[in-house]
Amino acid sequence: MPTPIPATLIPGDGIGPEIVDATLSVLDAVGAPFMWDRQIAGLGGVAACGDPL
Repeated sequence: MPTPIPATLIPGDGIGPEIVDATLSVLDAVGAPFMWDRQIAGLGGVAACGDPL
């Protein structure tokens, strides 16, 4: 089994979430061994903690 690759995932606003979902589908299909650190940004960040970043 390949060594997991740590990477940060920040979907953001606008088309970001849709692009991220499609990209993750492709990476999963090819077996890319990423270990995602999911973060929020944009309006989601403002709603969650009062800061867009």
